[in-house]
Amino acid sequence: MRESFNSVMGALDLDPAESEAMMMIAFMYVMIRKPEKAKPYAKKAIIIDPLNPLMYFGDWWVSLSEGKFDVALDTSNKMRQLTY
Repeated sequence: MRESFNSVMGALDLDPAESEAMMMIAFMYVMIRKPEKAKPYAKKAIIIDPLNPLMYFGDWWVSLSEGKFDVALDTSNKMRQLTY
């Protein structure tokens, strides 16, 4: 996990506006049970690329990990709407 994290952080060093890297960092922080650190990355991924449904995955994952199922459902619906 550490190697993956360092690799993705390296991608952000090269391109601070890389939305997929932002989403992946959010995902990895949740995986190590640090959703509070994931939130800014999840939100920034959406700000950078709001029309890409995949960018909402980090926010969805954070919401689930915090037990905010209503927020996760709303985010899931947003992802679905963007695919049509």
